[in-house]
Amino acid sequence: MGDPIANFGLPIAVALTLALLVVPPLVHLWTGWELRRSEIVGQLSGRGIRLYFLQFRPAVVLGKNDSPRDKFKHQYGVSYGRRHYVIPLILLTLIGSFLLWLVIRFGVNSIIDKTAKDDLPVLAVAAVAGAYLWVVMDLVRRCHSRELSPFDINRASLRLIVAIPLGYAFAATFGENGAWLAFLLGAFPLDTLTLYARKLVNTRLNLNADDPNVSDLTQLDGITKDIADRLRDVGISTINQLAFADPIDLSIRTNLEMSYVTDCVSQALAYDYLQDKMSFAKKYFLRGAVEINTLVNGLHSSHADHVAEAEATLQKLATDLQMDEAVLRRALEVEVAGDTHTQFLADLQLSDAISDATMSTVQADPSDIPADGTTQSHLTVRLRSAEGRTVRGEAVNITVQNKHDVVILPEPTARTDDEGIARFTVSSREPGEAIFAATDTMENVKIEATSTVRFSAVVLAPVVAPANQPPPVNGEVEQPAVVS
Repeated sequence: MGDPIANFGLPIAVALTLALLVVPPLVHLWTGWELRRSEIVGQLSGRGIRLYFLQFRPAVVLGKNDSPRDKFKHQYGVSYGRRHYVIPLILLTLIGSFLLWLVIRFGVNSIIDKTAKDDLPVLAVAAVAGAYLWVVMDLVRRCHSRELSPFDINRASLRLIVAIPLGYAFAATFGENGAWLAFLLGAFPLDTLTLYARKLVNTRLNLNADDPNVSDLTQLDGITKDIADRLRDVGISTINQLAFADPIDLSIRTNLEMSYVTDCVSQALAYDYLQDKMSFAKKYFLRGAVEINTLVNGLHSSHADHVAEAEATLQKLATDLQMDEAVLRRALEVEVAGDTHTQFLADLQLSDAISDATMSTVQADPSDIPADGTTQSHLTVRLRSAEGRTVRGEAVNITVQNKHDVVILPEPTARTDDEGIARFTVSSREPGEAIFAATDTMENVKIEATSTVRFSAVVLAPVVAPANQPPPVNGEVEQPAVVS
């Protein structure tokens, strides 16, 4: 073919149309992927990452000197790194190049010689053109919103491959205007076409099959059909599956905000246990497992007003549900709040409250006790963030800065409770002052404040024997006395 349009126009046209197909994913990998990873990592504190590894990635071991963020970035790269996009992009490039070359060659030949016949039917050209339109728009939109995944690229390749067979199938079904119909159908998502095809077959064969795209996930607040479709794409199609899913993995794979995903998982956990009772629980703002966990914590609070409020809510809820209050309380405590997934979500919610070295305190009461080995001083460590928030669930380690024979009970390491407090008792048989320091071992934050306990020496005082009685054999009776 000696025509310059065919010699130069065809390769240029194929290159330009192919660029629209593959350049957006490449741009996403260059900029959008890194931004998305930064968003995910930025929402997790070191404590949140440790909690996540303990709950969902127990095989990942954090060493004493390991940085949680660096470890999480490494795991992010292993599971969701750029290399997972390579093969899907190669397949999309090869499939797109072949189909575009066929379609554009047909167009170029039609321009050069309108009487020339080509082996590619018009209906096939229309089907590929329609599929190309949808694929480009879908990839551009996903790259713009930074939600492109390898699955989306594989789906685009599949959409291009099945464009011609689907075009012929629907055109044969509906008869006239086959090319026009093939183009329009090509611009529909593959899921939509599959749904239409299934309905058509069910109608022709008089089948009453249920719509598989109807998801019970839409019963949860905030989950629309589009969101349910995105969750279904990553294997989550039921409330039970969502309840026990890894929320961080789910957020990464669906490109939904992590706070939104954790809220949906919290709702799913509560619904999985309470079912239709959740409609009553929502009246008292118990919309998910995290809120129920807060209610249970209130029932066990050390503050009388918190306990009274929680018990009043529990009583009203039991009345609405027509349940025995004790039975309902046990169900909420053991099943919902006691679930490890609920505990993880509750801890993750406060994972941005990181211990501050200056705001946290260490206090001993009393600060002066006898060094008799039995009298104890109560050591209280309060962890607070820079904003004054309580930091719960942290492992606190107590050390004695100057060497003494000091016993720390129940052990030198304990976790902070819901009020951000870790409690210890200390005693000693060695007189002198002991300086106690605390360290948040999960975040490796050493508390600046210290507390000093003075262990007073115990001496033996002579006891005078009663009159008319001989003195003891050793000459004296020993009894302890405290000397300040």
